[in-house]
Amino acid sequence: MNKQDKLNSMITIDPTYYSIKCKIPVNDLLRSYKFVSDEYLNMNTGKAIYPQLICSHLFYIKTSKELEYMKANYDYTQELFKKYNPHLHIMATIPPDEQMDYFFFVKKKMKMLYPYSMCDFRQIGSSDDEQIKVIYYGMKENTTIYNHNDLTNGVIF
Repeated sequence: MNKQDKLNSMITIDPTYYSIKCKIPVNDLLRSYKFVSDEYLNMNTGKAIYPQLICSHLFYIKTSKELEYMKANYDYTQELFKKYNPHLHIMATIPPDEQMDYFFFVKKKMKMLYPYSMCDFRQIGSSDDEQIKVIYYGMKENTTIYNHNDLTNGVIF
């Protein structure tokens, strides 16, 4: 993997942050992120959308082992309903001097759209092991994966 192709940032967006009052459809969350991302790029004209993987999750499941345990020992549907918590893990390649600007912009806009939201930023190391570990983390739950082309080509609308 070339250095310029490596992911260097991970942003987690949790619009409800475990609020029992809010239930937000994951499609609304994806549309909101697309809108916020487009708004950032429009403000910074001439910028291309950052290469990214977007992992969308409907539920908060800590580990794959927990998921397997639930499937084997519980009424899976009822147990998942208790864990409903749509959130996104966005892994991107952002120029280092723009990482925090992009993160704070996304965080501020998501807070305006979803008052209970929580956004978290994490830098990703450049080693192959760290890249694999972060991608695996994003994919550990029941996941739908999108990329930056899906934001621009109308897959997320």
